[in-house]
Amino acid sequence: MSGRSGILAGGNWIVDQVKITDVYPAQDALANILTESRCNGGAPFNVLKDLALMKAPFPLEGAGLIGDDEAGKWIIQECAACGIRASGIHATDKAPTFYTDVMTVRNTGRRTFFHQRGANALLGPENFDFASSNAGTGSRHG
Repeated sequence: MSGRSGILAGGNWIVDQVKITDVYPAQDALANILTESRCNGGAPFNVLKDLALMKAPFPLEGAGLIGDDEAGKWIIQECAACGIRASGIHATDKAPTFYTDVMTVRNTGRRTFFHQRGANALLGPENFDFASSNAGTGSRHG
């Protein structure tokens, strides 16, 4: 036994900015935003948060790259609130946190996505430090 347990999820850490509108406008037309909310997006964030909400009986860890901005701080706060270890999520001042504006038409539920790739465009292998993770049960070979 290596003493390692849990799962590490890495990749895109996204803030979804959901806006409910009255209509989807034609080009050069107007739509009214009726409500706004913010939620998690991106596979690692979604999976880890869902496992945390299901009270997974094992440790949860995240890895990736966010911007050194308010949205990035929100991601770290959400991880802390859910018991997700976020020491593998690093902040950069070179790009904002990846976000998506999710435009949802109230009556139809149809959605259109506008996204800013932000820090995700800078994500690479150097952003993952598996040696500092406690996740996994396999042995390390060196």
